[in-house]
Amino acid sequence: MTVTQSARRHGRLDASGEEYASQGKVVATGGPYSNRYISVITLTDRKISHWRDHLDPLRVITALNAQH
Repeated sequence: MTVTQSARRHGRLDASGEEYASQGKVVATGGPYSNRYISVITLTDRKISHWRDHLDPLRVITALNAQH
């Protein structure tokens, strides 16, 4: 799977939001997979204290159920 970093970054001192995308092939089916993600990362004492990802689950289900 290839991850392509987006140019969009949203942040403040204690949190950051990242937008990125992935493309690849599902090993089990050979079908294509791509998705876009938003990660929200919270920092406490300069360490990651919370990481939350958002993605399109329908793309995951579609890729896993693809027949090739």
